[in-house]
Amino acid sequence: MRRLSLLLPILLSVASAQEWRSKIPNLILDTLVVPLASDSLEVPPLDGIVDGRAEGGSYLATRQKLKLGNYIPVDERIVLSDSLNLLLGKSLAAESVTFGGRLVVDHLSLWSDRSLSRKGEWVLNGYTRLEKEGGKTHYDWQWEVREGEMEDGRGKREDGKGGTNEAEEDEKRGGLSGLLSKKDRSKPEEIQRKKFGRLVSRWMDLQGQVLLDLPSVDLKISPHRYRRQLVTWMDLLLFPDGFGFEGRLSLDYPSDERDRYERGIPGFYYRKGPFYETAAVQRKTRLWYRRLGEKALFRATLTQRFGVNGYDHAKFDFLHFANIFSVGGTLSAVVESRPRYHRGLFWGAGILAGVNLTPAVEELQPELIKGDVPLDVFDLGLIITVGYRRP
Repeated sequence: MRRLSLLLPILLSVASAQEWRSKIPNLILDTLVVPLASDSLEVPPLDGIVDGRAEGGSYLATRQKLKLGNYIPVDERIVLSDSLNLLLGKSLAAESVTFGGRLVVDHLSLWSDRSLSRKGEWVLNGYTRLEKEGGKTHYDWQWEVREGEMEDGRGKREDGKGGTNEAEEDEKRGGLSGLLSKKDRSKPEEIQRKKFGRLVSRWMDLQGQVLLDLPSVDLKISPHRYRRQLVTWMDLLLFPDGFGFEGRLSLDYPSDERDRYERGIPGFYYRKGPFYETAAVQRKTRLWYRRLGEKALFRATLTQRFGVNGYDHAKFDFLHFANIFSVGGTLSAVVESRPRYHRGLFWGAGILAGVNLTPAVEELQPELIKGDVPLDVFDLGLIITVGYRRP
């Protein structure tokens, strides 16, 4: 009898575990089905579309979300309502697109980018190519479609008047109107569905446009595998009273086919002056790229920095607490010798203008300064860039 009393809790726990077993997958994995504009099209899909992705099928991406009161992290699979090649085929057929050979989708990824805005935006990156006789690639396209700016694969913005879309209106209802009328507010899953659906549908429309306007001659094909690339560089800063450097590292998708694009890449800043040193982090940084022909790339950089200053104490009897911190920003323009699809070392040169918002030492304790004022409000200098890119 005693043994039975010991076995009874064990049997009950096993039975309870069997009961929960079927519910565990719902706790650790969710599925979000994204509707597209081509779902409702009643046209036969275009043949010759090959899904060359590793996942294939209807799979789009996997993201992490919180469940059970926003405490339990789970993975959520983002999928389409049908296979990608079928939906893309219907979208192209509706635009009366025809092509010889095969259209291969090698890569398609959906991810959230917070480098250009604090709120962040969803980005669809992809790589497609058109194969003809013998499996030879005649055309290829590097895609980057952003939630905030519906851009095509070559970096030109979508023509048309500005405005808000349905998903954006749903988000705005989270304000005062949403507090007053919760019935009209869409669920977060519905908002995400609309965002993802717009991105994928926009990419399909752009793919159809470039297939309708194929050039008569073959363009240069990317010799590298499409994936996140490593780009790192250092800007050597030359000032009349010292030197410095800015270092950055990027792991973004390549944009060789685009004539202009933007990036947000934080960096590290160091400045050596006659009586002081500055070390700072540049968190908010925006870089504008524009291609100057096939061999050169123009880069304009706007940064905000926050760091600390160190002084030569032999020059000062006293320094105010405010002078410990370094707050400022820089604006620079550089021309890089970086051809399309470049791999390896690259270099460049340009100019720099900086502003220092830290109060000048002479304004705080002028009677205690033995030497020159170390912190200039404005900095002007030259830039020499040395970098490395690995696609």
